[in-house]
Amino acid sequence: MVRTFSLIENALHWSRGALLRYGQATAKVWATQDERWLYATISGSQEVRDDLTMMLRQTLRVLFADYKNLSVVEQMEWNGRWVPHATLEEMGLIPADEMPEVTPSISPKDAMGAEPDEATKARPMRMFVSYSHENAAWRKRLLPVLKVMANVDTLQPWHDTELKAGDRWDKEIRGELERMDIFLCLVSYQFLASDYIQKVELERAKVRHKNGEIEVVPVVLYPVDLKHDCEFLSEFNPLPKWGKCWRDYGDYNVALHPIGEGVKQAIEKARLRSAAR
Repeated sequence: MVRTFSLIENALHWSRGALLRYGQATAKVWATQDERWLYATISGSQEVRDDLTMMLRQTLRVLFADYKNLSVVEQMEWNGRWVPHATLEEMGLIPADEMPEVTPSISPKDAMGAEPDEATKARPMRMFVSYSHENAAWRKRLLPVLKVMANVDTLQPWHDTELKAGDRWDKEIRGELERMDIFLCLVSYQFLASDYIQKVELERAKVRHKNGEIEVVPVVLYPVDLKHDCEFLSEFNPLPKWGKCWRDYGDYNVALHPIGEGVKQAIEKARLRSAAR
């Protein structure tokens, strides 16, 4: 977890655990001294806590699935006792698990000497950058963050300046909308007023997000009323910060750090989503 999870807060980790933060939720994840058990305690608002719990469970399943001929039992604390997750499901005490099953996996102790399956390779996460051409200067300001992520987190960003002479631009854009793992949009009234963005780019993002295929990341450039003007985007926590648009920072470079942190979280969620499919 220490080596692979991007949500570790302020690099706060130790030999057998780490403190993770996602939005307003915090998780402490640690292994026991004998390395036979891995525990996680999660606090925060119900919705965000549930999201972080799902991400943790999926991450552990994916990591454990990289090792062969090993097994793991997932348990929950229930009325002061540790009970297998599957037992609670069978008794109807918790909802049936909707996460896809993965190859049976390992306990932390067993994993110490095991070798990962070489067939498991992380592919780059593809990001579609949607913006109004009237806001091209903001796209350029975003590029350093995306370049860093491309080098460190194997992000593969795409925007329409990638189009080459002779390309059929509509076909290429629609193709990238099908290949994307992350839909990042630079939100302004110019963006919301674009017919092509509304009817093609946003419309496809809505469908693919509803199908559980992509992450959506709105970066708000100017003050806008998303609840009124674009209900779909109002569902997502915006960058750089809730209630504060990029222009409000004055020095635009200051906003690059919170934007970069948000993009890292989106990459991690997209990678988990991709691995679980």
